[in-house]
Amino acid sequence: KATFKKPAFVEKVVDFATDILIHLYEPIVADKTLEVISLADPTASGDLISKKQFEKFAVPYLKKFTDWAKSKGVHTLVHICGNTTDRLDLFPMTGASCISLDHKTDIAKAKEALHGKMCFGGNVDPVKVMLNGTVQDVENACKDIIRAAGTDGGFVLMPGCDIPPTVPYENIQKFIQVAHEWKY
Repeated sequence: KATFKKPAFVEKVVDFATDILIHLYEPIVADKTLEVISLADPTASGDLISKKQFEKFAVPYLKKFTDWAKSKGVHTLVHICGNTTDRLDLFPMTGASCISLDHKTDIAKAKEALHGKMCFGGNVDPVKVMLNGTVQDVENACKDIIRAAGTDGGFVLMPGCDIPPTVPYENIQKFIQVAHEWKY
């Protein structure tokens, strides 16, 4: 509600939160041991906010953080939960090195929108496939996603969100095996 009723306040809060993140990462980045920062932004989900809200309340602050990280020589991987198919065209504006896509996002449309503009990754279903699926289900899902995303660069096979800690080890092994076999 606040994005409609108090947008200036929301912008100040998000800007403040971004400054806190930068402050927290500064000493870690300063010692030059960190190559990539992974950011999760579940509240920027298409399941929670509109594309217009995403453009106003998420993009500028993701960009602020990624610009800071780039200035320090650090790459950024941004994961946004939920279906983000409607805002794929805005992801390059975040400045992220790579965008991690939830399993709800259409990977073929992601390739169409992002290929050649930024690295993207995803989006094996972490519960239906990784947790509850068979080894064969994992193999099939990984191959289908790789085929849809393409093998011509700029794509990283990864789960479509955090995987539960109880995912069978065999499924993780199969995921890694398929990724190695299909690397380009």
